[in-house]
Amino acid sequence: MVLGVDRDGKSRLALVVDRHGASGLQFLDKDETPRFVLGLSDGDIPMWGALDAKGKTRVGITVAPDGRANLERCDESERLRLKLSISASGEPSLLVLDERGKVVDHAGPGAPALIKAGVARIPHIFEAVQDVLELWKLAAPLL
Repeated sequence: MVLGVDRDGKSRLALVVDRHGASGLQFLDKDETPRFVLGLSDGDIPMWGALDAKGKTRVGITVAPDGRANLERCDESERLRLKLSISASGEPSLLVLDERGKVVDHAGPGAPALIKAGVARIPHIFEAVQDVLELWKLAAPLL
């Protein structure tokens, strides 16, 4: 649902909910590409995301249900390359990944547990955005 448009009629703010229950408030640039997102991924995981000019996730912050806070950095192909985490009990960890997602370096007492559990990508709520924007563009002449 588009919540705001600029003086040229371009969508600049959208509220998006996908079929998996993820929801978010998305801020769009002048080309109607999502650039900043605040939302809930997987229904209840708070997240913040910064996207590049192509709408690809580059930086994200999440707080997992177990209390772990994560800062993740992706490359331009949206591959996770850096993950900084603080567990609910305060254990820090830092993982550095190569382009294939393999951990190439790590630090902190929480790092082995993250490696063992597998490194998760930033939860995406952005898939629905492009569909919503395309539908909006198709429907605009009818409104």
